Amino acid sequence: MGTSAFPAGYTRASFSADVPGWPRLTREVLRRPGAGPAVILMHEAPGLSASTIAIADLLASHGYRMVLPILIGRPRLKGSMMAMASGMLRLCIAREFGAWARNESSPIVDWLTALAENEHARCGGPGVGAIGMCFSGGFALAMARNSHVAAAVASQPALPFPIPGRAVDFGVSDTDVEAITARGVGGFRVRTIRFQRDFKSPGRRQREICARLPVGDEHAEVPTWNPNRHSVLGEAMDALPGDGLATVLADTLAYLFRQLPPGPVVAAGLTGALDAPTGG
Repeated sequence: MGTSAFPAGYTRASFSADVPGWPRLTREVLRRPGAGPAVILMHEAPGLSASTIAIADLLASHGYRMVLPILIGRPRLKGSMMAMASGMLRLCIAREFGAWARNESSPIVDWLTALAENEHARCGGPGVGAIGMCFSGGFALAMARNSHVAAAVASQPALPFPIPGRAVDFGVSDTDVEAITARGVGGFRVRTIRFQRDFKSPGRRQREICARLPVGDEHAEVPTWNPNRHSVLGEAMDALPGDGLATVLADTLAYLFRQLPPGPVVAAGLTGALDAPTGG
């Protein structure tokens, strides 16, 4: 089995919130202390892994307080087939994730929005960032209905599962689309990224997001011939300077800096931060 791990430098606590029509939801949350505004980084399936921690550490080094909710499974620095199967089963059957929903925002988004409001109260600043990856990509988009969410990044949004008839659905209700679009009038933008041939996060979905939400130029498709490449930010952590993935990572950092400035402590170093924002 994979090795359960508690990453160094993070605190661990539970967070509970009421979700309309549901019992009170509780999830564990890892936090990495810092001096800037909070960024909620949502992991991929099957659970929080070493690559998610690497992304969080990079963002923390640029002045953000990182908040990592444990949505499924346990933190694992090493994966296993059993852990992956367990995480995917949980994802498929848990109704709060809306894996099979159509034109709806998932109930977990209400919990995540409450978490965002809580972290904004704790950290202050101009707002909170939300980054979703894989099954949580659409969650970040739906969270943008809330004015506390100053930046929202959807990396390879994979829910609802792209079965026939749902490839364009990106897990945000029409009501929430209207609220997010209204924010766009004031200059708010969301960001969405994917690998070009990723069948788990179809190109038709990306185009629908760009058509219906305030995206502007904040979208990117990384060229590839391989339809199995999926984890954009995860792979970008090992990218060499000049690689297309390194550019996507740099552009994502630049988006965060614009939408959610990390604060005066690191403002002087932003130019250097964009030169080669890779790590591992």
